[in-house]
Amino acid sequence: MSSSVREWLNLSVRWFHVFAAIMWVGQTYYFTWLDGQFTRMEKNASAQNPPAVWMVHSGGFYTVEKQRSLGVSAAQVRWFRWEAFFT
Repeated sequence: MSSSVREWLNLSVRWFHVFAAIMWVGQTYYFTWLDGQFTRMEKNASAQNPPAVWMVHSGGFYTVEKQRSLGVSAAQVRWFRWEAFFT
């Protein structure tokens, strides 16, 4: 393998690592903020009115509710696992 090809592979792996790290850190801050919102709201919530956070993303309105267990299979959340692995 020539040194030019190795340099390009090295550069692409490094930038992929940087991109994965940015995504991972961004999601960490997002979920930390979201958990803080739920913790604050749980103090004021009743059993009939569970806490929910309203969010706007890409022109859509979403409500996020805290779950006590994972409602999907572990295979469906593989993106988070691979982000952490590549970072």
